[in-house]
Amino acid sequence: MSDIRHNLQSGLPYKPNIVIINGGTNNANIEIDLDKVYGQTEGILTDIWGYAGMADTCIILSTLIPTEDPEGAINQITVNNHFRNLVNKYNGQKCIYVADMQPTGEGANFFPLDGAYWGDSPKVHPNVSLRRTSFRFDPRVMGADSGYRTRDTGGWLTSSTRPSAGPWTLEK
Repeated sequence: MSDIRHNLQSGLPYKPNIVIINGGTNNANIEIDLDKVYGQTEGILTDIWGYAGMADTCIILSTLIPTEDPEGAINQITVNNHFRNLVNKYNGQKCIYVADMQPTGEGANFFPLDGAYWGDSPKVHPNVSLRRTSFRFDPRVMGADSGYRTRDTGGWLTSSTRPSAGPWTLEK
């Protein structure tokens, strides 16, 4: 997460309406600064919202995709809980959503470890992760663009060719 925070600084001058954050895998799998993930992630959020003209930027924070890495599987619980707790902390104050890559209930196991799309062992990086994760991000982006304090996009996020986001509800 520290690399994300450092590299974020070069993108802030572009003042995006929506920022998608998908990180923390190394923190979980290699056990890098697990005790600092919450603070580092909160620093990323406050850097974004504190940048001139970005107080209303909508952030979509992704939980980690499942992994077969033994350390990672255990540590993901902590990292994902940190992300969910941050979304809950800022919910109602700022535009923030969670894109849950390990949902419970409807939509659970949409990234099964026995799928044929994993590119490595232990299973950490699926070959089709972009397609699958975008399926989870899409309803959050649409929710953010539907008027929740985002700057006018001129409708560029709406498209009749956009695939259905599935039966899951918007998780804010």
